Amino acid sequence: MNKFLTLACACLAAAAVPVVASARTTHHHHRNQTVTRYRSILDREYLTNSLQGDQFEIQGARIALGRSSSPSVDQLANRLIADHTRSYHQTAPLTRTLGMSAPTSPDSDQRRELAVLSSVPASSLNYVYPSIEIADHGHDIRLAQGEAIAGAIRSVRNNARAELPTLRQHLALSIWALASNASTQGR
Repeated sequence: MNKFLTLACACLAAAAVPVVASARTTHHHHRNQTVTRYRSILDREYLTNSLQGDQFEIQGARIALGRSSSPSVDQLANRLIADHTRSYHQTAPLTRTLGMSAPTSPDSDQRRELAVLSSVPASSLNYVYPSIEIADHGHDIRLAQGEAIAGAIRSVRNNARAELPTLRQHLALSIWALASNASTQGR
């Protein structure tokens, strides 16, 4: 009887192994799908932020161009208009391939920042505008680096990688514009 019970338990255990293994594989598969789905949502969020950021940069640069008295700020603003217009037109088609619509305006926080920029006295604009751009491009670089490393959708990852050199150039140009105006302040 003892041998029969041992054999029966062994048979049941052997039969259960594929079921347990299947459950583990299914659980692992579902977890991977959840992680991929979450990462895909983050890719979409990155695209939305990037496109809204392009609109913010274009509008902010136009404000600066209309009120600046500094050649370095004008150079920065013209460069941002050109590069962010190109970026928007290159990035917007990605949203359509993912079933999204491309945002056509900055987000609410960015709109408030644009309103503040519009109200800054012209005498301060040559310092305030590059300072905004330094902070904004530092943030944009961190977002693009994160997407380039951890994005789930290859086309979005590649877009972020392609944006990084330009964003770094914008940061350097913003620092240069601020420094140029600081050095001429006492003149």
